[in-house]
This record gives sequence, structure tokens and C-alpha cells, in this order.
Amino acid sequence: MQPLNALADNLTTLEKQIASAHNPAASQPRQDTALFDRSPSNLKEAWQRVRLNLTLGSPTFRHAIRLSIALIAGYLLLQWLNPEQGFWILLTILFVCRPNFATTKRFLFKRIIGTVLGLIVGWALISLFPQPAIQSMVAVAAGVAFFATREKHYLVATASITLLVLCGFNQVGDGFDLIWPRLFDTLIGAFIAALAIFFIFPDWQGRKLYRTAARVMTSHRHYLDEIIQQYATGKQDDLNYRLARRNAHNSDAAFSSQVNNMLHEPGHYRRQDADSGLRFLLLSNILLSHLSALGAHRHRMADDEDDAQSIPVAKRISALMDYIAGQLASGEPCGAIDNDVDRLLEHLEDHPAANGEEAGIYRPVQSQLRLIATQLPPIVNAANRLTGSASPSHRH
Repeated sequence: MQPLNALADNLTTLEKQIASAHNPAASQPRQDTALFDRSPSNLKEAWQRVRLNLTLGSPTFRHAIRLSIALIAGYLLLQWLNPEQGFWILLTILFVCRPNFATTKRFLFKRIIGTVLGLIVGWALISLFPQPAIQSMVAVAAGVAFFATREKHYLVATASITLLVLCGFNQVGDGFDLIWPRLFDTLIGAFIAALAIFFIFPDWQGRKLYRTAARVMTSHRHYLDEIIQQYATGKQDDLNYRLARRNAHNSDAAFSSQVNNMLHEPGHYRRQDADSGLRFLLLSNILLSHLSALGAHRHRMADDEDDAQSIPVAKRISALMDYIAGQLASGEPCGAIDNDVDRLLEHLEDHPAANGEEAGIYRPVQSQLRLIATQLPPIVNAANRLTGSASPSHRH
């Protein structure tokens, strides 16, 4: 029952913090309200950030080249075909071509389906209601729907803007003559965007999954280091701790998004089986949960406190996590760490507070460190599967 009691204590503490949130006088006296400013402080720093992306290793730079070439190709095709409303080719390329295949595929289908849906509804409305006043009201409603849905519902937004264009053009001419050009120009732009994402610096997620996994382990290690530091100095949500905690969660979420994008890629280009990425994601989530639990029990330890003897174990765990991150970053397999983990577990089991008359006392530091240590060998196996599945030509 000791873990349940500890959980009840945490919930009680959380309830008190929420109850006093509206009262600044009741807040913790050592609260750090500093915020991290990510914006460049001067022109030199801004230029350094731009220069870091002026390489083919940067996804931003690769997408900039890809999009530029696609727009140039669309413009040349526009000049050659000389269509009546050819600018829709360029607009489709601009809106559909995204940094990765999964997102491009999703927006491509939404653009085509939304355009077809908008044309069908628009054809029906201008046929049933030829009155300009009614068509004007439909156009206004379509415009409102576009701005209301363009951020989260691209299919509905595309259908709405298509309906708006159709009704608007029908006010000054024949809207029926606009249906086929709109459809064909959209299909041409979508086709060019699809070719660009396939052949112009394709950014296949499966080929760099191990690098993102390395960043995950690095962020988790920094989070553990900050937690260890908090046990030495006392609980304080300072800027360094909050940054480490946020970066750990952000890197875990980024890996999850990358695995999801990889699952939508063609199998021939994936170069990575889905099980490897999902397995590492699961273990990463478990590890982050144990780290969060360890961070929830932060307090300043006295030198003669029993739990203080667990700090060297935590530092050794941090070193093992750093080793795993380094091997992942270089695309090399990790060596076996089972013996190292066994020694760490033996040290925790031999702890004076783990036996004798205090054996019944729940010690969250020891418990969470034990759980974190037991996760490392499975993480090594998952990491080796990631680096083993990666093509050697894409490791550097």
C-alpha cells in the first residue's frame, strides 16, 4: 500500500497548489518565473541560425529547394499550356507540397477531394439558384466557412473556397466554364507536388528515425541530470529544470510524430520496419513516466540520508543513457549493458534501507531508479534494431 499512500500524498499536494494558484501570496517563495527567450538577440545570432540551415542536411533547406523547383516547373508548364486560370496550378503546389511525404499525401488528397466536392456543390447551387443575390449569400457563407476551417479542416476549407470562387466568377461571367479548368489545374498542381516529394531530396522519415531516437535519449538524460541536481539543491522549478522537462516531453512527441509519418510512407522507401519504431516509442514513454515520477518526489537530501546513497546509481544510469544516445547518433549498435545494469540493481538491493526493519517503507527514489535501470536493456535492444535497419549510406 505504500505506493498508493505516496500517490495520495502527491494528489493532496497538487490539490493545495491548485487551490492556492489564484493567491500569489500563498505560492512557493522559491518559485522561478523566468522564461526562456528563443528569439535571436542580435543580427549576428540571427545570421548564425540561418547559416545552420544552409546545408542539405537541414530539412528546412531541402524543402525550400524542393518547393522552389516545383513552383518553377509549375510556372514553365503554365507558360507552355497557357491555361485560362493557370495560377491555380501554382497555388495547389504551394499549399500541397509539404516537408515530408505523409503530410504532402494527406494535403494532396484533401485538396483534390475538397476541390471536387466544392465544384459539385457549386454547380448544383448556381444551377438551382441563378439569382445573383442568393449566389452572393452563398459566396459570403463559403468565405466564412473557409476562414473558420482553414487551420484544422483543410478539406472543408478547400471545398468552401472553391464554392466561393465559383459563385464569385458566376457574378461576372459564366461560372460553368470555370469548373473543368479548376479541376484540371488542381490535378496538375497535385501531380507536380507528388513528383517533387518523391524525387527532389525526399525526406523519408524511416531513414533518420535512429537520429531522432538519439535526441530522445539525450533529452531524457538531461532531464535525469536536472532531477539529480534538484535532489542536491532542493526542489525548485527553475528555468533549467523546466526546460529539461519540456525538452524531454517534446522530443518524445517528435519521435511519436515521426513514427506516425513513417507508417504512411511507401514500404519500398521506408527502410525501417514499423515494429522497431513503435517498440522504441513504447519504451521511451515508459522511461519518461518513471523520470516524471522521480521528479515528482524531489527534495533536498541530507548527506547522511539513506536515499543519498542512490545518487551515484542515478549518475551511472545517466552515463549509460548518454552512451545509448551516442551510439544512436552515430548509427552504431550498442554493446550489451546487462552486466552494468545488474550491478546497479544489486547496489540498490544491498542498500541498508532496502532490507531489515525498514524494508516495508516505500522509498520512491530507489523504486524509480530501479524501474529506470530495468528499462535500459530493452531500450538497447530497440536501439540496435533501429540502427541495424538503417541503411549505411544514410547514417552519416
